[in-house]
Amino acid sequence: MPKDRVIDGKDIRGILTGTGHREDHRFFFFRGEDLEAFRMENWKLKRSFKGEIYGEPGDHPVYLFDLENDIGEKTNLAEQNPE
Repeated sequence: MPKDRVIDGKDIRGILTGTGHREDHRFFFFRGEDLEAFRMENWKLKRSFKGEIYGEPGDHPVYLFDLENDIGEKTNLAEQNPE
């Protein structure tokens, strides 16, 4: 890696190798310029976009997964955890 450049991002080697703390990091997932999902600790918040992403609130379902207990993202916990 060249030393003369500023890299916009964080070193996540500790998370990938199991030597870091995942609670220290937050991840944002973009599709193009649109935020599709957010991950913090064991939680992943995801919005489902079909076609046009702008519209009335509630047009696009919100999904919340506890990845520690549901790595396959099968159980949506959004209604039980509105906060």
